[in-house]
Amino acid sequence: MKNHDDVMNLGQGNQVAYLLRRLARERPDLLNAFERGEFKSARAVDIAAGIVKPPTALDILRRTWAKASPDECAWARCGADAHGFALEQRS
Repeated sequence: MKNHDDVMNLGQGNQVAYLLRRLARERPDLLNAFERGEFKSARAVDIAAGIVKPPTALDILRRTWAKASPDECAWARCGADAHGFALEQRS
């Protein structure tokens, strides 16, 4: 088994290294599966372990809406009105 504690920890350090150390503590079975290549990435195995919570569609929509220009917001409201939805005005 690889030693995931050999990464310098300043705060949380390298996020991948931190997540692998946490995985080793909390779910060594999934760490072994990751090391066998059963997961494509550290993020994927951490999602499976419940350590990382992926954003929901609503989370993504809220982030995108916050970045939209006034014209994009007006366009979206027009389309939403045509389908019977009401979108709130941003301040």
